[in-house]
Amino acid sequence: TRVRIIHGNILYIILRLENAKKIPYLYQVPVLRNYINVDSTIVGDIMTKYKYIFN
Repeated sequence: TRVRIIHGNILYIILRLENAKKIPYLYQVPVLRNYINVDSTIVGDIMTKYKYIFN
């Protein structure tokens, strides 16, 4: 039973490491991810307003 738990933990760690390769590092840090999402929203809003004003 202990071996099964350890094996499951190792598989979980391997899965997390494989998925981490697909995600940019900044998104893996929770605090930075929040700032990036807010920043993306603000920039998207500015771009929308810019297009609306100049088109």
